[in-house]
Amino acid sequence: MALLPTSTAFAAAVCSSHRIVVRADVWYGGRLAISDVPVTAGTVTIDDDADIRATGNVTIADATGAWVPVIGQEATRITPWGSELNIRYGVVLPNGVTEYVSLGWFRVQTVKSDESWRIGPAGGWMSGGAKLELELVDRMAVIDDARFLTLEQPAAGAKCLTEIRRLCSGLVPQAKWPIITDPSVPSDITYDDNRMAAIKTLAGAAGVKVFMDRDGYLNIRQLAAVGSTGDITFTGASDGALLSIGEEYNRDGIYNAVVARGSTDTDQAPVQGIAYDTDPTSPTRWNGPYRRVPAFYASPLITTTAQANAAATSRLATYLKARQQDIRIEVVPNPALDPGLTTVTIVTPRRTVTGRLRTLTIPLTADGPATATVNVAPTAPTRQEVTNAG
Repeated sequence: MALLPTSTAFAAAVCSSHRIVVRADVWYGGRLAISDVPVTAGTVTIDDDADIRATGNVTIADATGAWVPVIGQEATRITPWGSELNIRYGVVLPNGVTEYVSLGWFRVQTVKSDESWRIGPAGGWMSGGAKLELELVDRMAVIDDARFLTLEQPAAGAKCLTEIRRLCSGLVPQAKWPIITDPSVPSDITYDDNRMAAIKTLAGAAGVKVFMDRDGYLNIRQLAAVGSTGDITFTGASDGALLSIGEEYNRDGIYNAVVARGSTDTDQAPVQGIAYDTDPTSPTRWNGPYRRVPAFYASPLITTTAQANAAATSRLATYLKARQQDIRIEVVPNPALDPGLTTVTIVTPRRTVTGRLRTLTIPLTADGPATATVNVAPTAPTRQEVTNAG
């Protein structure tokens, strides 16, 4: 996990007073259509837990109305019929050079135009200019749209990552992926019409996250636990980068035991496994102040005590994961922060925590701070108890 690569001067500049430059270029059919359109307002949000990871809302000043959507003129205008925006966030360095970081490649989803008109010197109508409000989504939306027309199955012996590449071939550009183990596709998998769901299933089997990177390429990364040291530390008291912090706690959906049972058509009692949260430091430990809050799970696939044990443990781990806390912070904007890839340490007088940067919203003007959520995930050892019901 890390920040996106930038120069030392860039990293220093974003922590002090600096000037930003936002550049948005419009592309159509793989060609540059409009260079450096003037962005007057907007934000880009990156949510690493969303299928379509990056979205944006952008306002563009169109001085002559030349970019208002017109059917048949898509190659020279900004339309939802194929236009893409590459948005880059630049910081002017002390030497006067602007260093840019890409915020992503976005498909134009909607365009709202507000145009004025006047009578020209020759008596004809003339545009007085327009304001274009755009809703943007990253290129993963292309994959989401491209549903299968018929039921499909992977070829015999197919590998998960290789199959993901095949399913996305011809739809979006693909990065050079890291060399990792490529497991076999589960034998019982069949694709219905949902291409995105198929890719997520294959990614889960391979233990990877599939996403659109900032350069507009389909990429993957292995799922990794958050380390104890952050890639960046926000400390309001010393560097001024942490502007505010907010937290929310909720006990809904948090259980401290799971009972997993098999089902049987015979008179024999079904096998049963129970897993408890017994970590003495856990705030939700069984028989602690949180009391007893069990959940129950049954499946005909559970036929042995080992399977019951595994199912209870797995389910409990999922429920305890619900204790993950999203810490909301406002910070000085830094486009090198990358949700899912950046680990953040937050230092306050109350405590110091380290977690995964989950979301980031960057303003495209100098009017306000960036907002982010940092996911702090506690761990809790469990003990298992396997019995036969009776």
